[in-house]
Amino acid sequence: MKYTKLFNPPPPGPPPSADDGPAVPASADDGPAVPDDSTDSVYVFYDEELVLAVNVALATRRPLLVFGPPGCGKSSLARSAARELHRRFCPYVVTARTEPTDLLWTYDGLRRLHDAQSRRLRKEAAYYAPGVLWEAFNLGLAPQTQPGGRTAAAARPAADRPAVVLIDEIDKADPDVPNSLLEPLDTLSFRLPFGGTVHASENESPLVIITSNNERDLPRPFLRRCVTTTVKPPTTDQLLLVARAHFGEGTDALAAAVASHLQRLRSEGTAEGEGLSTAEYLDTVRACLRLGVTPDSPQVWPLLTRVTLLKNRGRLGEER
Repeated sequence: MKYTKLFNPPPPGPPPSADDGPAVPASADDGPAVPDDSTDSVYVFYDEELVLAVNVALATRRPLLVFGPPGCGKSSLARSAARELHRRFCPYVVTARTEPTDLLWTYDGLRRLHDAQSRRLRKEAAYYAPGVLWEAFNLGLAPQTQPGGRTAAAARPAADRPAVVLIDEIDKADPDVPNSLLEPLDTLSFRLPFGGTVHASENESPLVIITSNNERDLPRPFLRRCVTTTVKPPTTDQLLLVARAHFGEGTDALAAAVASHLQRLRSEGTAEGEGLSTAEYLDTVRACLRLGVTPDSPQVWPLLTRVTLLKNRGRLGEER
């Protein structure tokens, strides 16, 4: 697929074979060193459509709305894009309690009340903390993310680089939240409640990546303002590429065995195979490597895959 790429991550290597590496030994003491990796530190762009979608979003200055089941790597995509593009990363995790303006600003009414009672009122702007889009649009603000996706009230100098914004799990919010983002995402600007406007530079506008587990329909006007793509369930070869990127070539035999087991559960079409994710696959391989477990371990293997893959899916299926 040839076109001028604004975003050009390194392509994945050829799919590994189960014969490429030695079998993982039964003893953890004899096993290979397992990298202390995290899901966010490694990302394999095995889908050219996903790479194209990122490029379209950059070219059009539109947000990229990424659909897909939980655990398929939607959130990691944004962090990896920021790393590949050498941009700062501004994440926000949406919850059911997210208010329509939280991504733009948060208002510290308690602080203002305290200052009023002590007769030390400041200018109104002092009681507004930048939200993630304010930080991303304004190159003079750096992300100071706190647990829950909130941003700190204080702004500090940042590197003069555009941002990649992650708005994670937008479908968990009330429909008022995506509706409140129509103008900011369309114009890459918004007005502040105390006067003035925040707007992104035309040449250094942020890349906004929004994820959805498709648990709730999003408003049509919101969808029209986005470039959309869907992360598809990986094939066996793609799972092996992901495992090799995380754990190295010496673990191909084990990775192939776990991938085969996961795909078998999916193909059976039972409740046990529903929603099995790439993250759970990596957890299974990682646990096997660190605990010295192989598919030939007659007692431990079934129990390990039950706690890393099956979990309580069968029970949930019976209740449905």
